[in-house]
Amino acid sequence: MLKPLALRRLALAVVTSVGVASVGLAGPALAQLSENWTRCVNEGAKFAPESAIASCSAIIDSGKETRTNLAIGYNNRGRAFRDKGDKDRAIADYTKAIELNPQLAVAFTNRGIAYKEKGDFDRAITDYSRAIAINPSDGLNYNNRGWPHFKKGEYDKAIADYTKAIDLNFRNALTYHARADAYSEKGDDDRAIADYTRAIEMSPRMVSAYSNRGVSYENKGDKERAIADYRRALAIDANDKFSSDALKRLGVSP
Repeated sequence: MLKPLALRRLALAVVTSVGVASVGLAGPALAQLSENWTRCVNEGAKFAPESAIASCSAIIDSGKETRTNLAIGYNNRGRAFRDKGDKDRAIADYTKAIELNPQLAVAFTNRGIAYKEKGDFDRAITDYSRAIAINPSDGLNYNNRGWPHFKKGEYDKAIADYTKAIDLNFRNALTYHARADAYSEKGDDDRAIADYTRAIEMSPRMVSAYSNRGVSYENKGDKERAIADYRRALAIDANDKFSSDALKRLGVSP
């Protein structure tokens, strides 16, 4: 059975592009942010990570903030450290945020992402699960938890998490794409094709959705549809080596 190797890169993008958020202040304080808070919250990533770190540190060291706001400061500084690539400091700050406010779901989410990026999938799953326990109606953490389950070869659990995310209206092309990958690993090409098709409907220029659907068609013996999908992928990205190699394997030209 052929494997849709191109999807490995895409599935990773699902969980690195969501959930890494700074937390802002609530209520009247939101409209009266100090310069340090503005840079620490860093809405829209307007400031460099170094600037956010300096401002969050000033807030943390001020001795003036409530435990709730300190937790926000540590969480946001952790996000800035992660943006710099310093995952260990990020994890330390997320952990401090959780100690200060054990109900801060986003800190568990962010620490889970940092653990995932370090390849510590068990701790990532634990943190996503704790975020889910705090806010079970948020599909984001089901979506995020699907990837480490996938990496551990727990395809049924990955499928269950992606399905729950979709049921909770966390629906995007990448989530369908990732679930298709898990179906493909289980040899369920019909369901994989259905999910790749849904991903294509939502994002018509998603190259790997075409190339991976081509793999599923090829596995089913549908050479004509496989070739069509590989060619569609190459029409979008002429440098897509995966699809080019597939067509060579099938003995046809692009």
